[in-house]
Amino acid sequence: MFRFKCTSCNEWHEGMPTFAADAPLYLYGIPEEERKHRCVLQSDTCVIDDKLFFIRGCIEIPVDGASEPFIWGVWVSLSAQSFVRIRPAAQAGAIVCREALRQQRRP
Repeated sequence: MFRFKCTSCNEWHEGMPTFAADAPLYLYGIPEEERKHRCVLQSDTCVIDDKLFFIRGCIEIPVDGASEPFIWGVWVSLSAQSFVRIRPAAQAGAIVCREALRQQRRP
């Protein structure tokens, strides 16, 4: 079992740690005073200047001998068309897989 000190709450926890960013790195390049006008940041989606679209996902990595996977939270950019298609699932907290996207493309 892993034990680690959390940098968010400064307390010790047991179990597999996870790592994630609160927003895409690109957002931090925008001056803080401009963000509320240029960015829409939600828990799993981010839109910047109505031109850049991001969604948060989790990469689960099995750890030999551990019952829980190591989870790395990542932000990925996608096209406006893909963002419109996948946004409802992201907002609902659903896990979207390639097969679900393939089915959406089928006539």
